[in-house]
Amino acid sequence: MVTYAIFAFIALERVDVTNVFTDPLVAVITMWVIAGYLMLSVLPNLASKSAKEKRVMVPVSLTLGILATLIAVS
Repeated sequence: MVTYAIFAFIALERVDVTNVFTDPLVAVITMWVIAGYLMLSVLPNLASKSAKEKRVMVPVSLTLGILATLIAVS
C-alpha cells in the first residue's frame, strides 16, 4: 500500500496539485516509469492460473496502467 501511496503522490505532483520537487522533469520521468511498471503488471496477472485473479486483477491493473499513462502524457 505504501508503494501505491507513493505512486499517487507522484501523480499529484505530475498534475501540479502538489509542488514538492524543485525540477518538474523529475515528476515527468518518474510518472513514465510508474506507467511502464503498471502496464507490465498486467502480464503476471494474465499468466495466473486463477480464473478469479484473471477476471478481477487484469482489468484493474490495465486500468491503472492506462490512467498512469494518461497522467504521464498530460
